[in-house]
Amino acid sequence: MLAPSLHPHAVHPVAAAGLFFSLPPRVFWPYFSGTAILLLGLAALFRPAAPRPRGQQGILRFGPLCFAIPMAVFGAEHFTVAGAVATLVPSWIPGHLFWVYFVGVALFAAALSLAVNRLVPLSSALLGMMILLFVLLIAVPRWISTHDNVSFTLVLRDLVLGSCSCAFAASLAPQWGKLRTDGIITVTRALVAGAMLVYGVDHFLYPYAAPGIPPENTEFSPTMPSWIPAHAVWACATGALLIACALGLATRKYARVAAATLGAIVLVLIALVYVPLTIARASSIGTGLNYLAIHFALAGAALLLAAALPRPVPQPASRALADAPKITPSPAPDSVFRPALGPE
Repeated sequence: MLAPSLHPHAVHPVAAAGLFFSLPPRVFWPYFSGTAILLLGLAALFRPAAPRPRGQQGILRFGPLCFAIPMAVFGAEHFTVAGAVATLVPSWIPGHLFWVYFVGVALFAAALSLAVNRLVPLSSALLGMMILLFVLLIAVPRWISTHDNVSFTLVLRDLVLGSCSCAFAASLAPQWGKLRTDGIITVTRALVAGAMLVYGVDHFLYPYAAPGIPPENTEFSPTMPSWIPAHAVWACATGALLIACALGLATRKYARVAAATLGAIVLVLIALVYVPLTIARASSIGTGLNYLAIHFALAGAALLLAAALPRPVPQPASRALADAPKITPSPAPDSVFRPALGPE
């Protein structure tokens, strides 16, 4: 029997796999690490015994995985471009390369824990505190020395990522105490609301840049794909939505919905803007994959915060119900994150 003829421009799967594995190591390993964590996380989420929440709960279950994927990508970069990453370590800290490799291993461990839902309170707490240490030791000193908008963007971005991870960990650990957990979540809400307010205003000041987190690379500014019309309209609409989410996060009543909406908005931007950008610049990690990864991190952080926030208590429908004893739900996050955490 004759083999079926192929389209002259078709790419055979074997050839495509060979092309992927022939990429330079500094390009291959970040893609491989992020893809591996994605597949592990999807397998954990859709295993037969996994819960199947619907509605808003359905999107919240993807928060840890969205946060894990970029941690794996960045962890790989701590090994593939260790020399470049080492230049970010403050000069007064000895053993620069040791800390680069140590952080890379820590990022891999946190990504694996979040993806497969094992030891999540511990890993998310340690990951959040590590990111906040980066803010204190790297981002803030850089901003103080330069006073530029890019450095301020990095401070806000990492504050959001670190605080959301800590808030999620606190909500999963009853031993932290309700007062302390509520305090961490309140501070996180304020930080995320402030950052989204700044980012939202930036979309009106720079309407022709790609919507999302402002770029940290001053030599390359991503733009929306050419097939999407009215770029400025998309940017202004995104800015308005970010400001609306910031206002919602400032209130107790709408904070959970606002955080979940923020995560959904960023996921839409990933699909429309940053996946095409990554495909178009597949060989450039700094101006391609990293933009995709950091937006996955923001989406994951928003969904982690939404999961950490308590569900609103429904109001009674009549006075008779109003006089009935009220049962206050636990502020712990949704049960989808509990199976691997052990007995309560």
